[in-house]
Amino acid sequence: MTFVYAAWEFGEEIGFEPHKDFLSITRYMLEEDNDDIPLIEVACGDEGGKPIYIQGPFEDDAMAKMIINRLEKNVGEGNFHYVMAGDDYFMENYPYDDEEEDVLSDKRE
Repeated sequence: MTFVYAAWEFGEEIGFEPHKDFLSITRYMLEEDNDDIPLIEVACGDEGGKPIYIQGPFEDDAMAKMIINRLEKNVGEGNFHYVMAGDDYFMENYPYDDEEEDVLSDKRE
């Protein structure tokens, strides 16, 4: 569950707090983050460590804009990525390979 703690810390570093129910719910699922848990390096963000926001199905455009504005304020314009609902980001960057079923190819190579 180190990944959850890493994501939580990363979010706080860029100015986001967890949902109000996060601690009350996760205390039943996560071990306490203490010295007994071995530390491992968990990279958050994209390959360069920049945050990426993907608009979720329950976030309207106003909420998405609020999140993008907060990212611009906290990490600076151009220092994060975002994908809005309806964008073809994944198909543009990870197109489906018709030759082999269930295989994605990475255009960045």
